[in-house]
Amino acid sequence: MNRFHFGFCGSFFALVCSVSLSAFIAGCSDDPTSAEEKDAHSNSTKNWLEKECTMEVPLSKDPFQCSDPRAKKIASKEQYDMLDLPTEAEVDDRFPGLLETCVVWGECYPQNIYRFREDGSWTLETNSEYLENKLGPCDSSTQGKIGHFKEERVNYLKDLYFKCSDGLWQETDEHCDEGSYGIVNEGNPKYPAKEYGRCENGDWVSVSEVEYYCHPENLQIGDICSYPSISGWGVGATEKTLTYIYTENGWELVQE
Repeated sequence: MNRFHFGFCGSFFALVCSVSLSAFIAGCSDDPTSAEEKDAHSNSTKNWLEKECTMEVPLSKDPFQCSDPRAKKIASKEQYDMLDLPTEAEVDDRFPGLLETCVVWGECYPQNIYRFREDGSWTLETNSEYLENKLGPCDSSTQGKIGHFKEERVNYLKDLYFKCSDGLWQETDEHCDEGSYGIVNEGNPKYPAKEYGRCENGDWVSVSEVEYYCHPENLQIGDICSYPSISGWGVGATEKTLTYIYTENGWELVQE
């Protein structure tokens, strides 16, 4: 009886210990907050990805993040954007983030550009750095100059103008450097005719082709000016040299 009693108690004790140990192990291996954290992580990823991939205007091409399977596993768009930045680089190297913005005509552009810093980290390119990359340095040699580029990262091409002032490119209503000559419209391969202008009061005033190539300042009667000119359009366009002579009535063509 004693042996039976001892056996029963031993078996019962072992069973209790086994159940208790299993429960303990289960309790230790199952973090009570892990399910909540997973849900929060999933919702966070879903929220930023939905915002990035919900288009107000139908596009012919989707941003990269909308088809990249890795995006669904990253909690924030900032972390995802920096996912492919190289580990080795030179100071001031530029590298695009993964996040893209696409425009209606089908082109996609990086939302952010990063620069490699002296401390070995990647940080977002500043606005002044972005403008210097587009327009060149703003220093004593370019003080007062006007810079221009077309912003392509929007749903319509936008002409932006900046003036170099005190070491910084600052947006301006002026479109050109006073007294300068420029090509206002480059034309295109099918219709190569260009439009020329002279800058007056911060804006372009139309001038003829000969005035663009042969500036009327400091001229004397009898001065000669020659320049290449394109005539015709498309596959039939040809280039020839035009020669003008300056007279009392202005420039007169003397040779084609």
